[in-house]
Amino acid sequence: MFSIYTIAFNVVKNQFDFKEAVENFCFFAEEVVVAVNKSEDGTLEQFLKLQSTYDNLKIVEAHRPTDSDLQVYEVVRATNVNDPIAIGLPVYTNRYGRMLTSQELKQRGFRP
Repeated sequence: MFSIYTIAFNVVKNQFDFKEAVENFCFFAEEVVVAVNKSEDGTLEQFLKLQSTYDNLKIVEAHRPTDSDLQVYEVVRATNVNDPIAIGLPVYTNRYGRMLTSQELKQRGFRP
């Protein structure tokens, strides 16, 4: 089984095209688990809505976003396998470390 694990945080506020990323993950993997950190913009609610669209998508609310080991433990507990393959959503930043929005990526020539 091929599983994907990733973390989401403030994706709505930062205008990240997370729906397309989730669609791609769910197409390729038999199981996709997203740990959603406490966000300021309703990220958890948006991912929970997506969960009803995909049978292979699981959403885990991260209880301690600063503790990455705990997040991994929570996700592994939510998966069907003992050793999921973990990858993250791609994050592109400017030279100052600010995450670029989908619109900014398009302006730089990235395909949607």
